[in-house]
Amino acid sequence: MTLQFSFADFDDYVFDPKRLDNSAFRALFTQSGFVNSPETFAVIGLGGTMSSAYSPARENIQPTNLSPVIDSVRDLKTAFGIAESNISFLSLSDKDSRDITKDDIVFVLDVLNHLKNERIAVTCGTFGLPLLTKIIDMHFIGSGKTLGVTGSMLISSMRDHDADFNGGGVIASINAIHKFGTKPEFSNVFAVFHGNIYTPDECTNLDLHPRTHEGVSFYRGTRLVSVS
Repeated sequence: MTLQFSFADFDDYVFDPKRLDNSAFRALFTQSGFVNSPETFAVIGLGGTMSSAYSPARENIQPTNLSPVIDSVRDLKTAFGIAESNISFLSLSDKDSRDITKDDIVFVLDVLNHLKNERIAVTCGTFGLPLLTKIIDMHFIGSGKTLGVTGSMLISSMRDHDADFNGGGVIASINAIHKFGTKPEFSNVFAVFHGNIYTPDECTNLDLHPRTHEGVSFYRGTRLVSVS
């Protein structure tokens, strides 16, 4: 697995608001209806499996603009009225994390540093998730803010998918940590995956695909699901 960006690529990164002072960036916020305010929970989509779906017409997996986290929150709110209702969504990419470039990450960092939102979830591809968490931690100007990064191994339309589980996990983790705080030695940026929270340091050697390198598949009932 090879990524098109590295940690060292961003040694000279400095947030410059002027890079975002253009009509395209303003349109991005306006057209999406995104709410950039301290009290609003922001979900930023960067593509990956979590933001993909199966296309019967093409008989393969296709990227979508929205994360299933969006539909999950909306469905729960409609059904029960008890879900987090003050959430705003912004899709910045529909790429697989292996296709994301340095320029893409610079844009993401600029957007994150522009946000006023105090609670931010980032969804992305699992291959780039650990490194992206470390890069955001190093360059996020986030005093008083809490940011969690997550993704999924399987698309949400599969019966045994982990997209909703990880989506709910990152929202709950961010809300809890933002409300109760962290120990001084811990960062306010972290990864959330399969019920675990990983600090940026723990992401250094974190492999979210420990068995898929072997082309392993797993069973659920009588159905075979490939995760290679």
